[in-house]
Amino acid sequence: MSGLYTKDQLGALKIGTPLLGRDVTTGLFKLTMGISKSTDLNHFTPFPMTNPQTTINGNGELEFRFNSADRAAFFRVEGK
Repeated sequence: MSGLYTKDQLGALKIGTPLLGRDVTTGLFKLTMGISKSTDLNHFTPFPMTNPQTTINGNGELEFRFNSADRAAFFRVEGK
């Protein structure tokens, strides 16, 4: 098909960046994100998100509300 690219060609455009693929059975897209936490910017550990803490706001944006006992912490969001 003219003007369309293969999955491999698209992957080559952004090496190391995950692609958002469509499930061939359901036709749905799935976006998976992970959040990691660090207090020293060297060692990150998975930071779990749970259902009551995650919502979609009126602008269609994902919100994750949580407490942290650490005085200072760094959070990294990763697309998977």
